[in-house]
Amino acid sequence: MKEYLSQLFIFSVIVIGVSACQPKELILSKWPGGQKQATVKIFMGDTTFLLDAFYCAYYPNGKVWKTGYFKKNLEEGKWMYFYQSGNKKCYGEFMSGRKMGSYQTYYESGEVEQKGMYVNDKLVDYHYYNPDGTIKPQNEDLSRLIVAQPQKWTEMEKNEIWITTYAAVASTYLHSTEFCDCVVNLLEKKCNFQDIKTLTDKQLGDLLIFLSEKKLDCFHLLEKPLKK
Repeated sequence: MKEYLSQLFIFSVIVIGVSACQPKELILSKWPGGQKQATVKIFMGDTTFLLDAFYCAYYPNGKVWKTGYFKKNLEEGKWMYFYQSGNKKCYGEFMSGRKMGSYQTYYESGEVEQKGMYVNDKLVDYHYYNPDGTIKPQNEDLSRLIVAQPQKWTEMEKNEIWITTYAAVASTYLHSTEFCDCVVNLLEKKCNFQDIKTLTDKQLGDLLIFLSEKKLDCFHLLEKPLKK
């Protein structure tokens, strides 16, 4: 959010005094190849640099990545996200910069993956779905914690392991208050990919709680390349 707010701030200087009746698309940034990366249509700007604008970000291939509105520099209304293929990925509703209202994600094939509801940035209700439309049992939500080991390692990725998490899963483990030894070792970067794969549901729950409390979307572990 800080990235495009800073961009909006810069361009707000340009649009002071411009009529709000005819918003013009401005290119905020470009990809190294020259393709537009982010654009904005500013509907209103004032001397305090508070903007009402429509924001759009793009993938390098020119497909739209995300779109949404700002009201006085804060996200407002529905924001949409898309896969590089152009298919919709998710949408969420905002009020004065906070997640407020329905939230929904989709498989790239188009089927609903998750439905939820936010109140003041907190996910208060959610369900996961299989591609056939059936609801996943909550104990299957741990499959949303993925330890990603790229199929083809780049030089940079050889020393990296990513754990992708969803804070919604952590909400089912709020009764957990203590970290087990394995999770502590994980957080202190003392265990490797194989150790992570053997974490129990309880251990994964503890880890998710830690990440959600720290407001982290992913936990980045720096490790040596795994020995076969």
